[in-house]
Amino acid sequence: FNAVFGDCDSGNQSPVLFDSNGTLFAQLGLPPDIIGIAGQCKLDSATGHIVSSFAFLNGTFQDGVNTFNNYELTARQFDEAITHEFGHLVGLDHSQVNLSLFQTGGSCAGDDRFAALPLMFPYEFCPARLDSGLPVLSPDDKAWISYLYPNSAFNQTYGIISGYILFDDGNSGAQGVNVIARAVDNPATPSNESQTTAFSAVSGLYHTGNPRQSVTGDNPGSQFGSRQAQNVGYYAIPVLAGNYTVETEYISSNFTGGSKVGPLSQPISISAPTEFWNKSESNADDVTDSDVLSVAAGQTVSSVNIILNTQYGTFDRYEDDGALRPPLVPWLRREDQEAA
Repeated sequence: FNAVFGDCDSGNQSPVLFDSNGTLFAQLGLPPDIIGIAGQCKLDSATGHIVSSFAFLNGTFQDGVNTFNNYELTARQFDEAITHEFGHLVGLDHSQVNLSLFQTGGSCAGDDRFAALPLMFPYEFCPARLDSGLPVLSPDDKAWISYLYPNSAFNQTYGIISGYILFDDGNSGAQGVNVIARAVDNPATPSNESQTTAFSAVSGLYHTGNPRQSVTGDNPGSQFGSRQAQNVGYYAIPVLAGNYTVETEYISSNFTGGSKVGPLSQPISISAPTEFWNKSESNADDVTDSDVLSVAAGQTVSSVNIILNTQYGTFDRYEDDGALRPPLVPWLRREDQEAA
């Protein structure tokens, strides 16, 4: 394993490892509830493009045994886990669209929120999407893989919503806030499009979670992300052409370390309600007041800025979590997270 991982770090290969009985996972000190881990090994220093990545899958979830510390998934659920890890392998982050389904313990099947629940959600807690007649990838998954690796049809299908999430001073960018664009519901259809069609990004997604600093003299900063000040608090969301509302929410406290969502390994500890964008943004507006944005294919709707009403003032402008390298990215079963 060390030799193969070292070869990945050198940029020579992008290995996919299958641990058939979980022995290697155990030897590495990884908890038994981790289905898989994946991430980048080497980036091109000039372009930021991925040179090599890895994925590592735990076969105990397919050994026919379902006991404590030896959990089982259906074949389709494990296929989703493979696809989830391959998402990380090619550069996708976690997403928490429709977090409420996770928090309320919904049954998933038949729930409109399940249609938009990303395959890149940090925890596996629903039946396989195929078992409910849903495609493996949610709208959010499809939008982001298309955004990272666009073909000629991208600008004929998707538009972009972009802007800044600002602290209550209306000027300082806030890192690590989830931003969701939800399609406006069509009352003529039986489904609720605001729940079935949603896309998200995290503010500051392009900025490093650990900027270089000279105080200790030994912090070179993270190799991941930009240090350009204009990226602090900035977000951009690829969306299908249509009409949308835009809202913010804070990253769940469950999603830390390898299960993080966005650039910060530790979410900002603020309890605040969902806050919608409106044309009269201020730090004292009604957080439920929303306006609709129309986005055409190939169009970028910019300056969709939200001023938070938290009255917490600003944190350190970079929201530095202190991590020198992002941790490995696991996908966990919800039951085990609750037990922990």
